[in-house]
Amino acid sequence: MSGRALPILITGAGLNKPRFFCVGSVASRKPLVDVTVYCTSKYGCLALTHCGAVALAEHNITINGYAPGVVKTPLWEQLDKDLVDSDYMTGQMIHIDGGWVIQ
Repeated sequence: MSGRALPILITGAGLNKPRFFCVGSVASRKPLVDVTVYCTSKYGCLALTHCGAVALAEHNITINGYAPGVVKTPLWEQLDKDLVDSDYMTGQMIHIDGGWVIQ
């Protein structure tokens, strides 16, 4: 996490419910040919979501993200709003890919 953002999130700095949100990719769960660097960077986002959620739980900071597939849908905009505002969920990466990752 950003060295500058983390202290602000932990202290609250005027924030009612601090949130951290990561936009990943299905490439974090399914290896793709010829895009090793991209897949690696997106796996880093997934790891940040999981590990950051554990590390910041004591500060009541939730960390989530979503991993879109190759098809853009109107659901993306709604997910941005719903996931960022979630009090209950933390450490989750939501895959929006029509089941592509599990095929």
